[in-house]
Amino acid sequence: MAKTFILENQNDANGKGIYDLCFGKRPPEQLYDMRHDPRQLRNLAEDPKYAKIKQELAARLEAELRALRSFLGIADTFRFHRG
Repeated sequence: MAKTFILENQNDANGKGIYDLCFGKRPPEQLYDMRHDPRQLRNLAEDPKYAKIKQELAARLEAELRALRSFLGIADTFRFHRG
């Protein structure tokens, strides 16, 4: 869809959903099941069934960020945000 069309129809019943997908604010955490939702339309981040996976991914990300900071020689004074 063309950006102009989406912007012109952002307030009609059919256009609102498309507008939100394209330009809407995103939640701070996003988690998608790429096998069952390849278009990433259903955010699972708030689903309690995925809490353990979210926790594991957050720990892996934090470890990677700490390793990168160490590699770059940056002091580890930054506290990582946990939403």
